[in-house]
Amino acid sequence: MEYQIDKTELEKPEKHAELDSIIAAALKSRNVTGDIAYRQTEKRLKALPMLIDRIEDEKEELAELENYGVDGLRHVARSYVSMIKPGMRITPEEAHAVQMARLRAQLNSDELEVRRMKRALALIEDDPYYEIIKQYYYRCKPDSAISYRMNCDTATVGRNRRRLVKKLALRLYGADVLE
Repeated sequence: MEYQIDKTELEKPEKHAELDSIIAAALKSRNVTGDIAYRQTEKRLKALPMLIDRIEDEKEELAELENYGVDGLRHVARSYVSMIKPGMRITPEEAHAVQMARLRAQLNSDELEVRRMKRALALIEDDPYYEIIKQYYYRCKPDSAISYRMNCDTATVGRNRRRLVKKLALRLYGADVLE
């Protein structure tokens, strides 16, 4: 179905006001404050190692479904059961196709997130305090343990960790975080 835009409608002043309010609302909903971006960046950093592991699991599950076909649904515990709801009429072939599509979509999404995070991290990897990010977010080390290992003050570790996360947030969320 094709929609036609009536250009005379768009020229009316009330339509301009309506469009302006829609655009303003869209821009406002897109706006991410610095605090939110910082917290989201921290969540993404903590999740990165688990996402990398998950990608490997998804690849194995996808390979199993591809190799075994419909019989693979029985081997992959969550695939068949999670799709079939009471009263649904779906053939095993349809369930297989849906599961394959769902797995591919999830795999693509996870791989995209990992690529984005790795590109952002590449921007700060030459920083002398980059090790703080790895220790704090990937190995769950407290600032005190990191400061001991790096032979510096705990405040220095915290300050540089926040500085690097803010750089990552800017890279991931754009100028909206600058407030």
